[in-house]
Amino acid sequence: MGDDISTRVQKEIAQLQQGTEKLRSEMEAMENQLRAEFRTDLQSGLDAGLAKISSKLKLTLAGLFQQREVYSQAS
Repeated sequence: MGDDISTRVQKEIAQLQQGTEKLRSEMEAMENQLRAEFRTDLQSGLDAGLAKISSKLKLTLAGLFQQREVYSQAS
């Protein structure tokens, strides 16, 4: 009888260990997915921000060149 209980407890422990390993694997997979999504979102955000800054810079430079041209024509 004691052997039956011991065997059953060992089986339950093995099942718990398997469940723990499965959970650990799933958590690692989710962690990797979240990291990849974060990197993608971060890169997209940086790209969009740089594009916006670049566009504003181009407009500013165009305005400065136009002002320079107006001043040089007025002189």
